[in-house]
Amino acid sequence: MADQSAMSELKLFPDVPRHVPLNWSMIADRFDTYIMDEKNGVRFTDKEGFHRFGAFVEDGGHELITFGGIILGKILRGESAANFLPTLGTYFSLENAIFMNHPGNRREEYWYLMLVNCYAFEIIRKSHPSTLDYVNMMKQSLETLLRIAKANNYDFNDQGFDFAAEAPFTNKDSYRQPDTIGAYSYLMLVGYEQFKDSKYLNEAVKAMGYYQSFKNNPWYEIPSGAMACQAAAKLNSMGFSFDLAKIIGFTFDSEQGPMHTGKWGDAEVNGLMRGWRGYSREEASQTAYSLESFILLPFLLPVVSYVSKDIGRLIAKYALHAAVNGRLFFGDLLRPEAQSRPELPPDVPYETLHCDKAGQKPYAFGDFHTHKSVYGGALTLWWAALVEPSGQPFILKLNLSKTDFLNPGKPAFYLFYNPMAEPKEVTLNENTTLYDVYEQGYVSSGTIVIPAGDVKIICEMAKK
Repeated sequence: MADQSAMSELKLFPDVPRHVPLNWSMIADRFDTYIMDEKNGVRFTDKEGFHRFGAFVEDGGHELITFGGIILGKILRGESAANFLPTLGTYFSLENAIFMNHPGNRREEYWYLMLVNCYAFEIIRKSHPSTLDYVNMMKQSLETLLRIAKANNYDFNDQGFDFAAEAPFTNKDSYRQPDTIGAYSYLMLVGYEQFKDSKYLNEAVKAMGYYQSFKNNPWYEIPSGAMACQAAAKLNSMGFSFDLAKIIGFTFDSEQGPMHTGKWGDAEVNGLMRGWRGYSREEASQTAYSLESFILLPFLLPVVSYVSKDIGRLIAKYALHAAVNGRLFFGDLLRPEAQSRPELPPDVPYETLHCDKAGQKPYAFGDFHTHKSVYGGALTLWWAALVEPSGQPFILKLNLSKTDFLNPGKPAFYLFYNPMAEPKEVTLNENTTLYDVYEQGYVSSGTIVIPAGDVKIICEMAKK
């Protein structure tokens, strides 16, 4: 499944999930409170005075994938991140001329390289849009990525890049990451938006052409596919004609790709994501990861503004189930025997969820020597900025604009999906002017009616 047929699996999800969606604002608040309290050991100050965050509750190391996810999440929630911004520059490698997950390394896996530069670029664009040093770091990183792509002849079917050898590296065939070309297209579009240099647009178009041409799903890690979805939508809005159904289908593919469907034991896992391709399909299908399960929605929600209502409805259905089933990563929502470290605080999600482990289905666990993922939990801050309650238990107010990183300044558009068998009313802010995108008309009151099994996109504007 590598086209719109992959999305047809979403039609097999139950209309109404077993549980109501989590209160993601509360989930994010308690995560933020926990990691910001230095007594808990996640946040710390290094010997140079820079603020860091450990990647795991049990690990004192630090990475840009953690720092970037947290800081960008804070920015998306409207919080000040000023005290942390100087730390961003320390993740820029002068030797490699690019942002690195571990700045002292000379090697980086492709999916890490693309994701951490995505984080860094957005922090810069939202917080340092005219600060020369940071803009230069962004420019150098773009040029380095472009150089790598050209040197590879746009073939990212390797594990990563060795900057010392100026060549790709691959330790095992299982680690090859061909989907990276989709993330590369996205980053080149960010470069075009920032610098208005047509060479970046040309790179984005060329890369998306390669990504779209895959006959089989190229998925290795979902962040690359997530970025590709937003890039393809942006390019189509500019007059290009990429097969967006196919590109979105790569992310919703449960046969070759990342998405889980069905139940593990009595728990629904619809919409949760496999961690990576794995050494075998059987192995990959036994686990879901918190980062991967949380990262698709922020990049996919903006796409709804650029697709048909039918595809938008399927994305909304996915969002509802993911917002419910993400509960399985949090210790206080699991039985003690169904998790590896029940004594640890529930504020940070588990890194992995296993289909069958320790006699439990499912079983929340970790990876290697750690269990609770701070870099996965960082995405709860993003979700809090995007996923709001509407007053109706199974109807979410989903922000389509806040993470539309390729269209900065876009008005506030919201998606509402009613999975119920009868129409439902939702009351919105009466101090705003409401425009119904599908009906192409203004809403006369502060209340909208969502038909059974249908969606609405509402634009909220301040009253003049």
